[in-house]
Amino acid sequence: MDYYQIGPILKEFRIRHRISQEELCFGLCATSTLSRIENGRVLPSRGLCEALFRRMGIQPPTGQIPMDKDEFRRYQLEMQIINEYVNGNYDFSLLLNTYNQLRQPEDIFSQQFHGFFHVMYQKEHNRVHPCFVHDHLVHILRLTLKDFHPACDLTCRYLSSMELLILGGIAANLHDLGRSAAAYRLMEFLKSYYETKIPDQQVKSRNYTTVLLHLSCWSLEEGRWRDALELADGGIRFCVGQNSLYLLPQLLYNKGLCLAQLGEEENGRKHLHNAASLLDYMGRHEEAAQMIRSARSQLGLDFPKSSGQAPSGFVQLTEDELGEVGGGFAHGDFLASGAPLPVAASS
Repeated sequence: MDYYQIGPILKEFRIRHRISQEELCFGLCATSTLSRIENGRVLPSRGLCEALFRRMGIQPPTGQIPMDKDEFRRYQLEMQIINEYVNGNYDFSLLLNTYNQLRQPEDIFSQQFHGFFHVMYQKEHNRVHPCFVHDHLVHILRLTLKDFHPACDLTCRYLSSMELLILGGIAANLHDLGRSAAAYRLMEFLKSYYETKIPDQQVKSRNYTTVLLHLSCWSLEEGRWRDALELADGGIRFCVGQNSLYLLPQLLYNKGLCLAQLGEEENGRKHLHNAASLLDYMGRHEEAAQMIRSARSQLGLDFPKSSGQAPSGFVQLTEDELGEVGGGFAHGDFLASGAPLPVAASS
């Protein structure tokens, strides 16, 4: 009988993280199946392997899973679609259609993947009703979390990246439905989960910043300036530490609004300027113009639009924005001066 190394690796990590077999494989596979995998007697599918490792908050050793031509193509398509989504580009219908043609209908992991990105595409392009989005997201989450409902207690669960992504989508959609308290509770849970159960920063980086941004935006809507400021600051530090720029302008913008509302108008203006400038320098000129208009309408603040060419008109990031983080920018790095309001990805 063949002996597979990936199972013992999985077992070692599971024991190290003090997770029981029942906790890890809940909704994914039977504990007897997990035992055979950990004993090296069964090779898990790529979807199951990824879900098990990501529930422990670590990168799966996907390279050790044998893949045929179609499975490898599915894997490539997943990476492409996720990359488009994370960078705010929802024009992935062709990629998603190709993926749907290749996926295996009985595979719950490909069902979840396709189901989530299909409804996110529909929400963005076809403006489907939030009730449809909510029902669809709950349905696909129950493929692996069979007892889920929006008010259930998830604190004892271990969740995969896909499950966390779907939960973020549910929380954002609850907010669209006007169920702000439920949305905030679920997003607060996700914030706590990322902070306490995701040791791998690369796994954490894709969605954690989006969670902080949503919470900051919702706090702003309710006029809770200090809460919104704290959340924006946390997101800025994390973005800088991960050298991740996409959501940084919106977090800087939120910080600027909060500071202005708290009486620090000049400091707030600098952050708004930095936010707009970074977008302009990144080539996101339409978003930059929208951000300038928003700052004018909300606070009556104005600031010049730059040409977006470095280094003229740059403003330095401050010490508190950089924080004590490793990697990313060093103190003294600059942001360009000029302004689009990025649409927050639904986690």
